[in-house]
Amino acid sequence: MDTDGVQLEGPALLADDGQAVDALVMDPEAGTRRLLARALASRGFAVTVTASAEEARRLLRGKTFPLVLVGWGDPGDPSGEALCRALRGPLVSREAVVIMVAHRNDGAEIQRALDLGVDDYIVLPSLGHQLETRLRVITRRVQRLASRLRSEDALRTALDRDEFRLVYQPIVALSGGKRVGYEALVRWQHPTRGELSPAEFLPLCEASGLVVPLGTRVLELAVRQLSTWQRLGHPMDFFVAVNVSALQLAAPDFVQNVLELGRASGLRPRQLKLEVTETSLVSDPEEAAGKLARLRVAGFSLGIDDFGTGYSSLSYLHRFKADTLKIDRSFVGALEADEGAVSIVRAIIAVGHSLGMKLVAEGVETVPQRDTLQRLGCDYGQGYLFSRPVSPSRAP
Repeated sequence: MDTDGVQLEGPALLADDGQAVDALVMDPEAGTRRLLARALASRGFAVTVTASAEEARRLLRGKTFPLVLVGWGDPGDPSGEALCRALRGPLVSREAVVIMVAHRNDGAEIQRALDLGVDDYIVLPSLGHQLETRLRVITRRVQRLASRLRSEDALRTALDRDEFRLVYQPIVALSGGKRVGYEALVRWQHPTRGELSPAEFLPLCEASGLVVPLGTRVLELAVRQLSTWQRLGHPMDFFVAVNVSALQLAAPDFVQNVLELGRASGLRPRQLKLEVTETSLVSDPEEAAGKLARLRVAGFSLGIDDFGTGYSSLSYLHRFKADTLKIDRSFVGALEADEGAVSIVRAIIAVGHSLGMKLVAEGVETVPQRDTLQRLGCDYGQGYLFSRPVSPSRAP
């Protein structure tokens, strides 16, 4: 802890992940720095202090600070305003709490800081009482935020270090049991926690927007693996399905990226199936329809995933011209005990077939489920009954 000689005076404040909660203090005046650092340290924050906006920017590039106190001195001293402007993009957008420390009660200066994205302010003459009041209000928020921002940083590092890998779960024909394709499923090979399932990191990826670069990486890995299997001489009589998130589909360069990946790989486009959920089609149906139509014209296969769990609409099925429709596992899991689920699955299969689509049931785990699906006319199945997800070396 660098606090200009201030020692930690209270028990350490811990974030939800059990680690310290960092705070950064930037103020040009040494006395104010010590005062702020002592107040934060007494509440258990791990405090770093600096006198310059430039040094603060350097620190922020290398570390996550969920709480930042910015000293705003005389109008002739631009350091506070300079740092606030810098914080507005890289930090405030990530929900960090930024508090202005006004050296004097100047309404115009305070308003300028608030206009730059500062969350709150305290006035130096009343610092002790005001800071204590603010910290009581924000400490729990900052604890949660510290943990989340660290997790986001870990995900960014994982992308940089190629810590994500794919496993492949077979999709089989219910009539005869022939393997017709695979679904590519992402795993995080965490350096200390081992292999993590998507449930442990995808929600944060979606909330932070990191699902877009992660989705791009998954597409690259899937195409690379298809190329490897082809180079090794495996019969290429199957497709690989890759999930596409709503944010990924909405990205301006999504279609171009997929087209370039396909051209560079030399693969037949039909070997890559892009699966989207109903919910990813809702925010801008026209744009989504246009993008998916371009990809379908280019030869890529399209699928609608988790059908029946989102904003189900027959108009979507007609508009998006998918090749496959995937029945959500929640319906499949209820087939043995719920006649209502049987009726719903029967209806989904009938609608899909009437629109020229093949039906895939996911989450098939028992023989009775498989038999019921086959009796209802479902084309393909995926689930533990047939195979768990396997490594690329065991897939073809």
